[in-house]
Amino acid sequence: MPNDPIYPRNRRFIAAMPVIAGVCLLIGVATLAVSSVKAAVIWCLMAGLWWANYMLSRKTPFAVVSEEALLLFPSPVLPRKVLPWKQIVRLRLLAGYRCQIYMRNGRRVDVRLFWLDAARRGPFVQTIEAAIARNVAHGADPEA
Repeated sequence: MPNDPIYPRNRRFIAAMPVIAGVCLLIGVATLAVSSVKAAVIWCLMAGLWWANYMLSRKTPFAVVSEEALLLFPSPVLPRKVLPWKQIVRLRLLAGYRCQIYMRNGRRVDVRLFWLDAARRGPFVQTIEAAIARNVAHGADPEA
């Protein structure tokens, strides 16, 4: 297991969230001055949602590695995905910072690596590949 089992979210995208919230708020205020109240409320609501997403994303990691399982947090508000190491049989890397993790029970978990901090993408993939290699070394059938 790696020394730091926590894989943080993409810091650049998190840093952009307050800027997006500010722009939405400015558009909402400008819309209120020029146009309808309904459109202004929608823009201000979008600003609030971006700000809430920012606050939650700062505190929620992308993934946590434990001895028993890989915990994925696809979104700060969605429930986490628990992938036991012994159940992971294959990792497939796709274009555009995406990968698929295949489980022994036939389930496929799609992971968007864009949400992972850029410096940690390589070690994250290597950790999963090492777990698969351990499963194969211990006699688990990777095609099961």
